Formats: sequence, C-alpha cells, structure tokens
Amino acid sequence: MNEEFGEMLKQNVINCLSMPEFEQKVKSLSLSLASVAKVELMSGKFQNCFNFFQQMAEQPNQQMKLAGILCLSYTCQDLPMQFYEQHRDVIIGGLLGQVNTQDIEMTRQALNGFCRAKLVTREHFQDDNKRNFILAKLVECFQINNEEVLVAVWSVLNDISTYLYSYIGDYLQQIGDLTLLLIQTPELSGVASQALEFWTSLCYIEQDFPERSLHIVQQTFEALLTICFTAFESELKSQDKDVDINEDNEFTRIVAFQGLNLAQNVLKICGQPVFDKVFEKARLNYFGKDTW
Repeated sequence: MNEEFGEMLKQNVINCLSMPEFEQKVKSLSLSLASVAKVELMSGKFQNCFNFFQQMAEQPNQQMKLAGILCLSYTCQDLPMQFYEQHRDVIIGGLLGQVNTQDIEMTRQALNGFCRAKLVTREHFQDDNKRNFILAKLVECFQINNEEVLVAVWSVLNDISTYLYSYIGDYLQQIGDLTLLLIQTPELSGVASQALEFWTSLCYIEQDFPERSLHIVQQTFEALLTICFTAFESELKSQDKDVDINEDNEFTRIVAFQGLNLAQNVLKICGQPVFDKVFEKARLNYFGKDTW
C-alpha cells in the first residue's frame, strides 16, 4: 500500500469515529484502525498508537471512548508481545481506567477488552502498584448488579487466576462474599458458574503445584464448603426423602453440579479429618438426618 494513501485512510477512519452518523460502525471502524496499527507497528511506524488510543479512550465523547477501548484491545490481540511490551502500562491504564460503576456499558467493554488483550504477566503482577490497580478495579466492579459486567469480571479473574494465586489473601473475603451472593441469585445465573470455576482453579493449583501452595483451600475450607452446600441445597427435594435434580431449573442444576465438583476438590486437598467434619455438618444442617 502506498504510504501516503495508507496515512490518508487511517486519518479518515479516525475522523469517522467521532461522527455521530457512524455510531453503529464504531466496532468495525475500530477493528480496521487496529489492523492498520498492527501492520505499522511491525514495520516500525505508528509507534505512538497506544498513547493515541489511550487518549481516545479518555475522551468525554462516548463514541470516541468506546473506539479507544476497542482499538487498544484489538491492536494487542494476536500481536507479538515485543511490539507492545513497553506500552503495557499505557494499555492497561487505557482499558481499566474506564471502569466506572456509573457507566455499565463502557465498564463491560473495558473489561472484555482487557481480557481479550491478554495483558497480564507474572512479572507485571509482582509489582505491588500495578497488581493493586488491576485488583482494585475488579473489586470495584463487584458493586455493579449487572450480569454482563460480572461475567466480564469473572472472565478476567479466571484468566489471571494463576498469577493471582500468590496474592489472593487480601481479596479472599470480597471474592468469597460475592461468590456466595451469586449462587443464590438466579437472575445472575451466567456468573455463578464462573465464580465456582475460579475457586476450583485454585484447588487445581494447590494439587498440581504443591511447592507453590499457600494452603488457601485448607484455611478457607469451611467457607468454600458453605458455598458448595448452599449451591447444592436448592436442588434437594427432601419432602419425599429423596435427592433429585430438577431438570427444569438450569440455574440450580449448573450451580449444584459445579458446587459438587468444587466440594470434591476441596475434600481431596483437605483429607479425611476435614471430610469427617464436613460430612457430619452437611448431614445435620443441609440434607437432613435421613436423606443423607
């Protein structure tokens, strides 16, 4: 492509992104601009694109803000790391900086963009300020009672769970409380499964990498199993002293089976003494003396 023509094309796309008549085309235009940015980055041009897209994301104009978010995430997607490594902080700030409990749609887009861009590395998480910025933004989103936003939050948490493991202690209470709330809220059914998956992934880390284990599961097994049995309790039909799965209730069915899977992993890690203790508690408090 002729360099002059390419520059003109890029500038026309940028101009269109600010025009109200192109509101329905923001996603496709952003994808086009990100594609141009990738090509130019790999040929040594448009080196300031990430700063430029961050500035777009910080614009008060909602259309430009969305375009900036999309351009940041689409440019990173499938781009070799060496072309954006030095700009990682700018990209993360441009995306998560748009998280706002008063703007649900932009928050959802920012979280999805963050997840799409695959930005977090172990080295990044070892920096206290960088890690705390990311986690504070995610915890802030817990306040938003919107399924799409919470799905995006848990997508990020599950995506970074391996890196998060070593630092989760400061956030266990908040993540645990939210999990317990979600598995009792049918209107947020799309999120409950992801929340239980997060805790199951922590179990796998402790099983597969014992040398890294902080014994989080052992320390929190009572809370985790409360989550498990709360998830399973709604599926029990104790009137006829029988345990049955209600095929008509997708929410409780999914949550019940994932809760059971999590319970199995917790007990596998904690061993027989904990199993005996939990067995008795479950028999008396959840299932009834006879139905167990």
